[in-house]
Amino acid sequence: MGDVRHSYIVKTTPNQLYDYLKQASNVPDQLSDNVDVELLNPEATFDQGFEVEWRLTRYGITQPVKISVDEALRGERLSYRQLEGLFRQWRHIIQLSLHDDSSTRVTESIHYVLPFGLLGHLVDDLYWNSELKSILEDRSQRIVELFDR
Repeated sequence: MGDVRHSYIVKTTPNQLYDYLKQASNVPDQLSDNVDVELLNPEATFDQGFEVEWRLTRYGITQPVKISVDEALRGERLSYRQLEGLFRQWRHIIQLSLHDDSSTRVTESIHYVLPFGLLGHLVDDLYWNSELKSILEDRSQRIVELFDR
């Protein structure tokens, strides 16, 4: 099992940031430095109970992914889990809190389980955990830059 946590500050209110993050159509741009993302249901949002489907491509390998939104509290929290995809388990929680009058602290937590048992643990330790941290850092930088304009 792997866990990754990343926090950062964005110069906007929690509600404004939430409204941006809940649009599934924004994910391809957020991940464009690392993953090619094709949104298969473009009308999708991260509203509680909704399912979002993507086709993710990295290093020439394409994987369909389907997630279900478990929790969506405007200006506070988004939580979703993988229903179909590469991982045996995947849960992503985005927590928003007021940092000061004009900015938001974002804390993202991802809990995942790779397939392949012991081999999956080895891949996680040697490669995937640090790669996921890098992807989250790049994503957060794109979001920060968007709201710094």
